[in-house]
Amino acid sequence: MTFKLTLATTTAVGLLMGAALAGSENEAYIDQTGDGNSSSIVQGQSNGSAVGNRAGHTTQRIRQDGADNELIINQAHNSNVTSPPRNQINRVGSPGDQAGLGIDQIGNSNYLRIDQTGANQAVFEVQQNGGTSATTSSNNATITQDGGWSARVSNLRQTFSGGATDGSNDVTITQTGQSSRVGNTSSGPRNDGSGAHQTGFGNDLTITQTGNSQLVYTATQTNNLSAGGANIASISQGGGNGNQLRELSQVNTGAADNIATLTFSGAGNGVTSGEFTGPALGVGVLQSRVRQTGEGNDINYVVTGIYNLFGLVQDGLGNWIVGTVDGSANQVAISQEGDGNGAQLEILGDSNLFGIDQVGSSNEALVVATGNANELALSQIGIANLGEILIGDRTAGSSDDNVVVLNQDSLASFGNVGEIYVDGKANTILLDQLGVIGSNYGTVDILGDENDVAVDQDGSNTGEVFVTGNLNVASLEQVGDTNSARLDILGVSNEVDIDQFGDWNDALARANGKANEVMLSQTGAVNTGLVDIVGDQNGVAIEQDGEINSALVDILGDGNQFVIDQSDDWNDAVAQATGNDNKALIDQIGSLNTVSVTVQGDSNGSGSLTGAAGTLVSTSGGQLVAGRALQDSSSALSGNSLTYDVVGNLNQFAFAQIGGGNSITGLVGNAGPSNGNQAAVLQNGSNNVTSFTQNGGGSNNLSVSQ
Repeated sequence: MTFKLTLATTTAVGLLMGAALAGSENEAYIDQTGDGNSSSIVQGQSNGSAVGNRAGHTTQRIRQDGADNELIINQAHNSNVTSPPRNQINRVGSPGDQAGLGIDQIGNSNYLRIDQTGANQAVFEVQQNGGTSATTSSNNATITQDGGWSARVSNLRQTFSGGATDGSNDVTITQTGQSSRVGNTSSGPRNDGSGAHQTGFGNDLTITQTGNSQLVYTATQTNNLSAGGANIASISQGGGNGNQLRELSQVNTGAADNIATLTFSGAGNGVTSGEFTGPALGVGVLQSRVRQTGEGNDINYVVTGIYNLFGLVQDGLGNWIVGTVDGSANQVAISQEGDGNGAQLEILGDSNLFGIDQVGSSNEALVVATGNANELALSQIGIANLGEILIGDRTAGSSDDNVVVLNQDSLASFGNVGEIYVDGKANTILLDQLGVIGSNYGTVDILGDENDVAVDQDGSNTGEVFVTGNLNVASLEQVGDTNSARLDILGVSNEVDIDQFGDWNDALARANGKANEVMLSQTGAVNTGLVDIVGDQNGVAIEQDGEINSALVDILGDGNQFVIDQSDDWNDAVAQATGNDNKALIDQIGSLNTVSVTVQGDSNGSGSLTGAAGTLVSTSGGQLVAGRALQDSSSALSGNSLTYDVVGNLNQFAFAQIGGGNSITGLVGNAGPSNGNQAAVLQNGSNNVTSFTQNGGGSNNLSVSQ
């Protein structure tokens, strides 16, 4: 049965088509002008019919022109009709390029409700245009499509330019079933854009899709004026796989915020024709994208499932993103540009790829990840940025094989703070900070084995690395002046390297364990290097190139070896060892340098010295060896000084001073019996002084050559 109704009124009284028009191919067109218009259209479909109903279609539309308009449309499709052709569904509006043939509500305080049930339901075009004088909520549209598949809302537009301070444009779209769409459909694409679009003061959009292969092509909210309410969007896709959000855009130049709440569950959500690479394709964004422009932007993002890909973009002031990802093989790209940005991301699962870029001042980012084989890159460009990354749950081995990169770049007077905490095995960590004028602070804390850590700082920096575990490799490099570095190790067979280039730098390295290797290098003036070792078979090397440098090595344990190498003038080196079989090599090239060696224990230094200190180590063609301290001031006018204090047995040291005005003071066995100690002293030049005292039960050996 076919039934057509065209009705025009100019009064404000309500029009009701109360009883359902039973059957199919029903068409309704309404034109109302004036205030207080109200219409209700109910279109049913007889059992077994495969032909749908129309409300505003082909050449005519449904229009309400005036204030306080209300329109309710109910279209039903009998569930016994399976897979009807797409051109025979229930429809609101006209398909194809927008021709203004659908539902038009013009005026203030418009209300629209559309309920469609069954398969292949479509709302092609809805336009609500509010006036300029309204001071309360103007446009309201609620669309529910339930119980079928391939439901569509092609083009919904709301415009309001009134003075409402609360939500002026309100849209609620609910779709259940499979392959539902908001935006571009098989009838399009539309040359003027499609999707859900809101323009005006205080926009509110809610889209809920349940099922497989749901899609939101485009949703936009725009407030280009200086006042008005916030843009609020809530999009939820759940209960299925392969859902997509192509783009959500919020623009608000007024004093209010953009707020987006995104909830996704299932597998393969957000995937379009291309895919991110790790981590999230360097945050070029795209993919399923959410973009916010304005002040006080907020995104709440929750994903549960696998293979979900989403991009989030915020441009303006006071932006904030809070996200939770629970699953594996998910990818997220976050871009924030402006001042006062914040990002907080929690990751639960394996093989996830994440990229976060923040450009501006006073940005904050916190990422918490528990899982394995995740890759995360956080980049902050600007001043006074704070980046914090936590991998694992403070239980060793909880998160393995992760790759973490934190880059911070500050070109102004305030630096950045970067913190990385990792609990797990075989993780790779990079912290890179640039501060041309200001100071950066970076810390890395590792709990686990076989981790690789690199910290690079350029500027006036403070860097700290803490490692608890075995077989870890850590490096800390600082370029610039007034740098401070601290590196603590607790474990076995760890390798640590500290490099500082500039003036007024200080470095502290501590190792507690066995077979650890520590290297400290400083280039510049007035640098201080301190190494503290507790354990056995550890190796320490300190290299300083410049003036007025200071190096201290303190060892408690056996079988340790340390090397101190200083070049230039006014340097001092202090070596303290408590234990047995520790070896030392100290070289100073320059004048007015000082060395202090204090040893408590047995068999320290090195072997091979014999009577008369190995006949001065075979006449010292190699300027002595053994546990050696070499000071060379041959190119300067002033000499160097060395003090040597030993308590213990069978310690063997050789000292060489090249140049004039050098002095050596040695004291053996002053605090207790010390036997079998040997010392060889070589001084070349004029005005050198040697003062040596050996106390013990015997077999001490001293040879001095001047």
